Amino acid sequence: MSLVLSITTILTSVMSSTLADALPPADTPFILLLGGGSYSTLFAAGGAVAILGGLAILPVRRVR
Repeated sequence: MSLVLSITTILTSVMSSTLADALPPADTPFILLLGGGSYSTLFAAGGAVAILGGLAILPVRRVR
């Protein structure tokens, strides 16, 4: 049981970090395309994602 739990934990951490590292470079061309090549749009989108991320953790009350 502990072996399965450790493998699941390792795979989850690898997948989440890989996904977080892969999404911004993949999304950037689409954001620039929608904004007409304006980097202001790209920075605004990054700011919006940061604000949404901050709001997403507000319901968290405590850490174990």
